[in-house]
Amino acid sequence: MTEYTDPAAEQLRQRRKAIFDRVSDRFRERGTPIDTNPQFVALVTEWIEGRVEMTDVTMGYGKIRRAVRRSRHDSPLQSGDVAPTIKATLSQEQLNAELERVIGIWETDLSNQKDTISPDVGDKA
Repeated sequence: MTEYTDPAAEQLRQRRKAIFDRVSDRFRERGTPIDTNPQFVALVTEWIEGRVEMTDVTMGYGKIRRAVRRSRHDSPLQSGDVAPTIKATLSQEQLNAELERVIGIWETDLSNQKDTISPDVGDKA
């Protein structure tokens, strides 16, 4: 038996995936990859699949960043240890701003597309 996939849900999933890929590529080019933490990628995947909202991703990202910072403080260097090289990470504010910007573009595009795909039948000139 073939599983039914809602075309609108699939289109939303594809658009969200494309959004994240563009944002991820942009930050990777700047030297600040956002797709290296498996927990964050799992959160974004949940958003792409439509199981959570962006606010959940934002809150989860903040929790992940705090946990990473705590783990750095919980394991002090012993004498003779070399400090690990820490790449610059994306701040929560930077991530939020970029995702909101891209989602805003996407929502504007979607509202324009909605008008052309399914015009309101009740509108009569």
